[in-house]
Amino acid sequence: MNQSEVDKLFLRNKTNGCSVKGISEKTLMKIMNVLLGDSSKEWSSKEISNILNTSTVTVKKYLDHLMELGRVENSIYYGSVGRPEYKYKIIL
Repeated sequence: MNQSEVDKLFLRNKTNGCSVKGISEKTLMKIMNVLLGDSSKEWSSKEISNILNTSTVTVKKYLDHLMELGRVENSIYYGSVGRPEYKYKIIL
């Protein structure tokens, strides 16, 4: 998949720049590229933040945005202790 196809898939309603407040097109594209790098994998926000060297809060905000757009789905996993972990998978 080339960049033009990615843009059409994820940003089809976009005109000039990202129109959602607080969402950077550059950061959004970096997160989408990680998700597309292994589209069969379910990713945690921590895994993506480690790859991109950014905060998990930032990644979570972008993943929530992609979920609102219907581009990403999530699943919840419960460990033996602590908080549950959400995993995200790209919808192609």
